[in-house]
Amino acid sequence: MTSLLKRMIIIGRTRPDRANMTSTLIDGCTKLGIPFTRVDGNMGDFVGMKGEGTVAVMVSSPERYPKILAGCEMCSIPLVVATSNVPLQDGVTVPVISAPNLSLLSCATFDALPRLGTLIQSLGGQCFSAEIHQDSKKGKSPTAERIAGMFGVKPENVGSVRSNSSAAVFSDVPPEHLSGFARIGVVAKLHGMTFKMMLESNGRESYLPGLLAIIEKFLQNQDKFGPGIWQADQMMFGDIK
Repeated sequence: MTSLLKRMIIIGRTRPDRANMTSTLIDGCTKLGIPFTRVDGNMGDFVGMKGEGTVAVMVSSPERYPKILAGCEMCSIPLVVATSNVPLQDGVTVPVISAPNLSLLSCATFDALPRLGTLIQSLGGQCFSAEIHQDSKKGKSPTAERIAGMFGVKPENVGSVRSNSSAAVFSDVPPEHLSGFARIGVVAKLHGMTFKMMLESNGRESYLPGLLAIIEKFLQNQDKFGPGIWQADQMMFGDIK
């Protein structure tokens, strides 16, 4: 099937010392032959880029969102926000897709786990959650907090570690992936039985396929997803019963 994506605008900067999301998307688009333009996200960066099948993807720091949104709104370009901890508010004039986690498996857990978490809590189960990421990751993990919340674990009670050394020793993270990894776990205990769930990510290879699937879903259903804030997992799986 021919892709409806004609150009990806990658909003973010590369780093000379290590790989990051910007370089991951650039490398992936280059290998797949997907037309792209990398910009910093200033207002003028989006002028002349409006076109059918054009989608902007934000992977820069959260504080740049207001300017990026203004540029996309000025040029009527849909925006995927793939940065964590960005405060999104209603009233936008273009489609804005919230996708702090691009992994399709993670998106699927957002859809599937709430029922299980509710049942375990109703039975009086004890639930615990923790996460570990590379030490360069700043801030909290929205994915970890969202999954923990499904099991009744408050954000302040989610165990959180930022340590490449700890990951290499205790989590079997391969050395080549220490610049980008994640382990997010939930444990529930009830009457001598234990339920365990772990999401493991080594590197960032799951992100581009997920991003492309989200964009394709949006472009195929633009009549449904007009101006407003949309959750990527609901877009992907909301119509699957």
